[in-house]
Amino acid sequence: MAYATEADLASLISETKLAQLTTESGNMEDSLVLTAALSDASSRIDGYLAGRYTVPVTDATSLAILKAHCIVLVKWFLFLRNDIGESFNGSLGNEYKATIDWLMAIGKGTLSLPSGAAVPTVDVEVTDEEAIADSEDPVFGTDLAGGL
Repeated sequence: MAYATEADLASLISETKLAQLTTESGNMEDSLVLTAALSDASSRIDGYLAGRYTVPVTDATSLAILKAHCIVLVKWFLFLRNDIGESFNGSLGNEYKATIDWLMAIGKGTLSLPSGAAVPTVDVEVTDEEAIADSEDPVFGTDLAGGL
């Protein structure tokens, strides 16, 4: 699941610019390139979130936040794909760095998605017999009489 759509990109980037960024001719945007960039950006986001949240995230409030960051990553990928210097300097470079910093903070637990985002759960059921059967002998004893 992509966190942004081609329509989201088209609302922020002109049709002419999208055509220039996705095709050699620059005449018409390449939907396959846009789909791949959206998928790559969403996968990268999931990579940062997967340790703390169920991905893909489906909570509406979180999706609105993730859409903006997905679009920044897509713009970065498209500019990088075309080796346009602006991607490394200026506002897009700053946006990209801010997005990566934000994703890293989410991944580390410094920041969180809104409370509606699903947190992964692990169901482990261990019976007393399994716990005892799988226990190892203690490595250190309690006899301290021998001294050091």
